[in-house]
Amino acid sequence: MHQRLMWVDIAKGIGIIFVVMGHSESTIIPHYLFWFHMPLFFIISGFLYNSYSSSNLLTWSIKIAKKFMLPYISYGLLISFIVLIIHKNPLEFVKQLIKLIYGGEMLSGYFATFWFITCLLFTQVVFSIIQSKFKLKSQFILIFVFYLLSQIISNVQFLKNIPFPLNLDVVLISIFYYSIGFYGKSLIYKLYNRLSTFIFSFTGIIIFIILDTKNLISYNLDMKHNVYNHVILDLLVPVTFTLFILCLSNLISKTPFARIFEKCGIISLTIMYLHMPINLLLKESFSVHYGIVLFSIIGIILPLLINNYILEKNHFTKLFLLGQFNNRKVEKTQLKVSI
Repeated sequence: MHQRLMWVDIAKGIGIIFVVMGHSESTIIPHYLFWFHMPLFFIISGFLYNSYSSSNLLTWSIKIAKKFMLPYISYGLLISFIVLIIHKNPLEFVKQLIKLIYGGEMLSGYFATFWFITCLLFTQVVFSIIQSKFKLKSQFILIFVFYLLSQIISNVQFLKNIPFPLNLDVVLISIFYYSIGFYGKSLIYKLYNRLSTFIFSFTGIIIFIILDTKNLISYNLDMKHNVYNHVILDLLVPVTFTLFILCLSNLISKTPFARIFEKCGIISLTIMYLHMPINLLLKESFSVHYGIVLFSIIGIILPLLINNYILEKNHFTKLFLLGQFNNRKVEKTQLKVSI
């Protein structure tokens, strides 16, 4: 059985809080959150990945496909039916179902975050194939070629404007971040609890932000929409932020606040699925507009309560909304498929 790492769950908790904040109506903060919050999850996922035997690759791929896609479909249908009941628009209901099937950039509004699920799924499967079928040097070359291709797609307008199904084109860069977590695993273990790493990464973050505010660099990163326009900064910026968050998570793990962030990390997928539809439905129902603070509080607290008091209480919701087939299977695959 794999033992969960508290500081990693805390890092995921911090990450999902930043994801929620990034989807608020704030005009300034999301700009910087988008620099790192999605690469952070791919790096952490790669860090948690364990090499898998090529002979069992198909069985493992089917298992994680079920774990990811069953909640994807279930949440998609549930939210679509709720919206149909509220707005009574069958045509829009059909459109939403078609978009859910196509996925990727077509998903917006209530389903804006769903792209991450299919992208992470294909990232894990493709990386597993590369890692099990190719020698180490060939793995590095192939993944770097993918990274360069992602940069080309982002900078060639007609390619960038093609909405690839399920955001499959984003796998080209997500697998690069994923590989950083996997191949850098031993280095991360050496660095995450060092004060020097904390200070160095924090200093790097301040420098990047100052350079951006002074217009000395013009940096944007948005994985979903293929916005990555600097082959060097797309590596340095997310990695610097990730190292800082991992160090910060280690410090938080020694405080009374550790359990709160840890819980957010453990149920990060539930928060990811629910924070947008909850906030949007509240705004539409009560015709209210609120800022980043209230948006974030609602987007974190309500999914936490729903998860604890509804989803974890019966086998049906555990299966269809949490992707938990049974306790034994969850324990065996927890680290491998966790974001």
